[in-house]
Amino acid sequence: MVAAHDEAWQWIQAHREEAIALGARLQNVSEQEARQLYDWTHFTQRLSESDFRALEADMQFMLDNGMMRNRVDVRALVAPAALDGASAQ
Repeated sequence: MVAAHDEAWQWIQAHREEAIALGARLQNVSEQEARQLYDWTHFTQRLSESDFRALEADMQFMLDNGMMRNRVDVRALVAPAALDGASAQ
């Protein structure tokens, strides 16, 4: 799964405009809107310790504001190959 993610990212990087056009068509938005979304998106190849801290903080916010009922172990949701420092499998 992580290898497919890496392969997709490499294709997007090599074919940026084609990827934006494809995304626009599939999401039914203009290419200008798709380009803006692309520029705003933080595409993460691997998760780091700071990513986990941010996920924990987001979860705490949602718990505090009634947007979530139960705490989850965010680390248990991530495949080891998706961690910073791991090689793609």
